[in-house]
Amino acid sequence: MRARAICVLREGCPCASRGWPVFPLHTPMGDGCSCGDPGCEQIGKHPRTKHGFFDGTTDETIIRQWWTQWPDANIGLITGATSGFIVLDVDPRHGGDETLARWIGEHGALPDTLEVRTGGGGRHIYFAHPGGHVKSRNLAPGIDAKCSGS
Repeated sequence: MRARAICVLREGCPCASRGWPVFPLHTPMGDGCSCGDPGCEQIGKHPRTKHGFFDGTTDETIIRQWWTQWPDANIGLITGATSGFIVLDVDPRHGGDETLARWIGEHGALPDTLEVRTGGGGRHIYFAHPGGHVKSRNLAPGIDAKCSGS
């Protein structure tokens, strides 16, 4: 059992305790994805549940059931008004590091905020949701805005 399952099962989910709904994602395996599709293009990044991010919850009982069933599941967070944040998804494989460096050079440093490394070597940079409806979309080469669900 990896660290994420131990945290979720023994200590409770720190994301859910902050009011951020979570849902289980498939897991990267040595030979592909836990979904079993040999042509999977979203290895470890797509939901395990029937309704995907719509199944997201802060209910500890449901979260414990999911991670008991899938102890190696990646953790997905719902973005948007529901969680109160949006995510800048920087993918270095598609030029995201260069794009972000150019933006910083043109507009200045990013504000202090939560940032995590992704399994593919990228970054998720978190910002407060600005209110209203904000649509997820590609912003520039290697940078996506995750704003409404996924």
